[in-house]
Amino acid sequence: MPRIAIVYFSQTDVTEQIAKSIASGANQEDGIMVLEHRIDGHEIIEGRFENAALFEQLKSCNAIIFGSPTYTQTTSRGRIQLELETYLSKALIEENGYTNCIN
Repeated sequence: MPRIAIVYFSQTDVTEQIAKSIASGANQEDGIMVLEHRIDGHEIIEGRFENAALFEQLKSCNAIIFGSPTYTQTTSRGRIQLELETYLSKALIEENGYTNCIN
């Protein structure tokens, strides 16, 4: 069964509304499993995003959608996205031998 993850940060709930709308649409498709995760402040430790359980779940997803709000025309995703991409890239290469990843 295909798995789609939607991982997002939302301060004013606008990004959350979009993420939930995407999840709702995906859930209407037969045979698709959706993992939805809102990033909370307690997951940021010394400036780094840490959630080992989520990282493990994301490794088995066929697609990952990241959502973040914008503030003064820039995204807040930078550090969180970097942490996730680094962890997942290493995990996929080590476990599956993938060498070609799309950002």
